[in-house]
Amino acid sequence: MAEPEFVCKTCGGKFGSDIALNQHSAAKHFAELQSKEGYFSEKRKKQMKNYVIIGAAALVVLGLGYALVSAAAANKGIGPVGSTHTHMNVSVIINGLPIDFSQPKYQLQAQHVHFEDGDGRTMHKHATGVTFKHMLDSLGIKADDLCIKVDGTEYCEGNGKTLKYYLNGVEVDAKTLQERDSVDGDTYKIEHI
Repeated sequence: MAEPEFVCKTCGGKFGSDIALNQHSAAKHFAELQSKEGYFSEKRKKQMKNYVIIGAAALVVLGLGYALVSAAAANKGIGPVGSTHTHMNVSVIINGLPIDFSQPKYQLQAQHVHFEDGDGRTMHKHATGVTFKHMLDSLGIKADDLCIKVDGTEYCEGNGKTLKYYLNGVEVDAKTLQERDSVDGDTYKIEHI
């Protein structure tokens, strides 16, 4: 019994298998095949579309996974939302003027710690392990012993200006204030004057 022959319709070449014929066609006649109408069949177009959709979905899933891992790392040590409910009094004064935390841009910025209901003085803490630094981070405020950055503007000590941190009316350094695991009734104040 003779082996079946597979013949190239373009050049008449004979091959011992379908795979060999396909490899030959792809290598020798690709440009001709590509230009023929219907070379990319509807089935092949659907396959390619599905590959693109699957690839895009995989990228989205990877991106979300990365975001969740990053968020978890940033909130390390914070308990689940609802693990506590305490209140702190917060004020930040820049050049003698208090920041108005009742503005919408400062309200409900994080689930675990936030201002709410248009109140710009009472910070609500809804998770254990939340520090004053977490609260500042949720508002986009960065602070250290020398400078505080609010709304993209940095205010630093020097040139007659001072930066002071207070916890329950007692002056403390920035690190002590920021690392404090907030307690119900705490009063926090940062003052740049």
